Amino acid sequence: MCRRAQILKYGVEQPALRTEIYVQILKQLHNNPDPTRAARGWQLLMLCLLVFPPDVDLLNFVLMFLRQHAPPESAELLTRQCHAIALTSKDALATTPPDANRHAQMIHDSGMTFLQ
Repeated sequence: MCRRAQILKYGVEQPALRTEIYVQILKQLHNNPDPTRAARGWQLLMLCLLVFPPDVDLLNFVLMFLRQHAPPESAELLTRQCHAIALTSKDALATTPPDANRHAQMIHDSGMTFLQ
């Protein structure tokens, strides 16, 4: 299982880990000098935002981080998805993580194709 798939699996199956997952992704993105790794980090962040929300106590922090640090071409997409997943009913959230084979398609469908 790839790392992205493992992270998404933990986030879906163990909600108590979601805050830590988001915080670690944001730490990896902050001032990351490697454009390739940063792009992968933004993609992982979008996948998380597509699958499970940040904790309500972390939501404003994530939104502020996106406003201040997201690449200009993806900031609006990420912010919009962050708001959307936060408003999603808990009953409508994924109960199983997406298959690793779907990750690229999910990124493409989100509109973040320029980061691939």
